[in-house]
Amino acid sequence: MGILKKPNNELWLLEAKERFGDLAGGIVKLGPGLSVVQRNDFPQGFNISSLSVDEEGGYFWFGIWGTGLYRFDPRDSSFLNIRHVTGDTHSLKSDIVNAVCVDRDSVWNHWQKKLG
Repeated sequence: MGILKKPNNELWLLEAKERFGDLAGGIVKLGPGLSVVQRNDFPQGFNISSLSVDEEGGYFWFGIWGTGLYRFDPRDSSFLNIRHVTGDTHSLKSDIVNAVCVDRDSVWNHWQKKLG
């Protein structure tokens, strides 16, 4: 579990809990008095290995061990999964993502390449 403070002073909580032997949880936006303003459950099999915040776009990027890369958009509470596709040279090289980093122009996956 951890708390993130974005530059616009929004507070986000990463919560984790065990569900039937698997790690589950979600990302929660906190409001005044630490009240829950928005709750978003993680997709099944969400085993976070890395997290990066895109300050400009407002996205949260999660590197996931075994299921690729996820982009969370807090504006519409959507998760976009980016995965390895056999034979597609533009996809991830692997669904095991150890680290992800966001710079001004792009999202980078550790040991791989520029993603956007």
